Amino acid sequence: MMPISVFAVNLSCALGFGLAVDYALFTLARYREERARGLDAEQAVGRAMSTTGRAVVFCALTMAWCMAGLLVFRWG
Repeated sequence: MMPISVFAVNLSCALGFGLAVDYALFTLARYREERARGLDAEQAVGRAMSTTGRAVVFCALTMAWCMAGLLVFRWG
């Protein structure tokens, strides 16, 4: 195992939080577009999740996989 700075944990948490907010805003923007097209709320949620939902899940899983690499390092 290799030592790593404790700041890596803080940085990765901040990046994860920033991406979560970005994904939420991305999905919300798509939902609002669908509402503006005249769909009701339930249909708009379904349409937003079928389009941006897959991209968000894929990106989130990729980020989680990359952050899991931090488990290899020793802290302190």
